Amino acid sequence: MIIRNKGFNLIELMVSILVASIIVGGLYSLMTSSVVNFGFSKGSSVAGSSTRRIDVTFNALLFQTGFVNYLRVMQNPHFMQRNLSNSLDFDGWAVDQVIAAQKDPNNDEANGSDMLKIRFYGSSVADNVQSGVGNAADGYIFDCLGQPVRNDQEMELVFYVRRDGLRCQQSDLSHPGDFHSYVIDPNVAHMRIQVGASVGGAVGQAGANNTFYNPAEVSDSKTVHPNWTEINLLRYALVIAVPSGQQIIKQRPIYNLFPDDNTVTYQVPADADAIANNINDRENRVHRVVNGNVQIINKL
Repeated sequence: MIIRNKGFNLIELMVSILVASIIVGGLYSLMTSSVVNFGFSKGSSVAGSSTRRIDVTFNALLFQTGFVNYLRVMQNPHFMQRNLSNSLDFDGWAVDQVIAAQKDPNNDEANGSDMLKIRFYGSSVADNVQSGVGNAADGYIFDCLGQPVRNDQEMELVFYVRRDGLRCQQSDLSHPGDFHSYVIDPNVAHMRIQVGASVGGAVGQAGANNTFYNPAEVSDSKTVHPNWTEINLLRYALVIAVPSGQQIIKQRPIYNLFPDDNTVTYQVPADADAIANNINDRENRVHRVVNGNVQIINKL
């Protein structure tokens, strides 16, 4: 007997192709989703780690603003006027001025990143013991790299954002022209600064009114806003942007940078805008906003 195998007819073949297509499409969708989720999770993990690191590092450096060591207090408790500064596009220092902030003229970002400049003295063993001698650093006051600063050094630090991240430029003001710049976090894409003065009482006291200003609103005139020598409050917002490796964000989200001020925002630039402006930031990055407040308690 001859048995004939007819095989598949056209309808059965089309049904088989349809079923196979659905299975393959489901597997592709699952694989794509898994890859995107992995990229987002990895980016979020790196962003979280960067957020914790920069929050601790930045706060530690900023808390040194206006520090005067014991030896300096005994000899001359004031910061001198300095007409020259190693700090990029900043002006010099007024008497007892220890902080300054301004828009960054060298940053092409449409959001308008800020620059921050502070100064302080170092500290040494001689500052801490009654009969101490010498100026060996005691490890309480640090420069950009976390190295101790001696009590005979008046340090100037400048913070600004470039394509390679948040940079810190340092210089000993007793040696004009000798300065060095370091990247302290490569994932920072943007920085905004607000400074303030406590009015109606000391910071933290009942009745004190803490008012914050954007850098352009503070000058050397007392007609409307406080001048730089009166600033005793500082707050910052840093935008962390970490590559995810995937196109995870299709829109251009806007971030409010300060909880009580919705006028200061950061808009994630589109790829074309980022490339045109040489910004190391893309739509497919994982973003985090780091906020911090610093009270300048060392001011005399």
